[in-house]
Amino acid sequence: MVKEFSKEAIDNLKYYVYKLIDPRDGKVFYIGKGKGNRVFSHINLSERYESKDEEISDKISLIREIKNDGLDVIAVIHRHGINDEYTAYQVEAALIDEYNNLTNIQSGHNSNDYGPINVNQVESIYGLEKLKVDDIDKNDKLLLIKIREEYIKNNDNDIYRTVRYAWSLSKNRVNDIKTVAAVVNGVIKKVYRVDRWYYVPERDRYAFEGVEIDSKYLNKRIPDEYRKKGMASPTIYTF
Repeated sequence: MVKEFSKEAIDNLKYYVYKLIDPRDGKVFYIGKGKGNRVFSHINLSERYESKDEEISDKISLIREIKNDGLDVIAVIHRHGINDEYTAYQVEAALIDEYNNLTNIQSGHNSNDYGPINVNQVESIYGLEKLKVDDIDKNDKLLLIKIREEYIKNNDNDIYRTVRYAWSLSKNRVNDIKTVAAVVNGVIKKVYRVDRWYYVPERDRYAFEGVEIDSKYLNKRIPDEYRKKGMASPTIYTF
């Protein structure tokens, strides 16, 4: 099995999008994008974990299981020869949307905003009023959290259960957040007053408890500035 690409191969590959496949069942478990030898980085990283007690990601844990079974992860370059990173991001996001149960920690770049929707959803989303950044009152201390429809369905269509747990937030800012908006496909579907934030040590994340409130932000599209290139994080501070 090839362990790294030659310089000539790297020069011709440019940016690419790849899939990692479990050889035991043929299932894709990770989608990524990169250049150079990025596709090999996960496998090499898994070999550096020595202690079984170390907290490791689902991706690394699965790779170790495969290697412990005496097998190699199957790496497939899904699309190559891409000239710029932005296009690679879009291909990655589109591919992530096609698979369930991936070990990716985050969804694809802009996948939450620009992923698959049917023709009825096009009108229900893009026919709505769009907020401007200045429309959001800084005193509301509002945090936007983008969640995917498939995660809501997995939580019995309970948006509160989906949005409240658990997010990577700044320790110095988390207690300043007073309001949370659940954003689905770029639209604010629910708004919650935060009663308290608490730390989830096993996830190294934060979760909140709160109550649903009426809000002028409901059923509005979030500002374009919060959907543009480079904003891959599902959480956005508006203050």
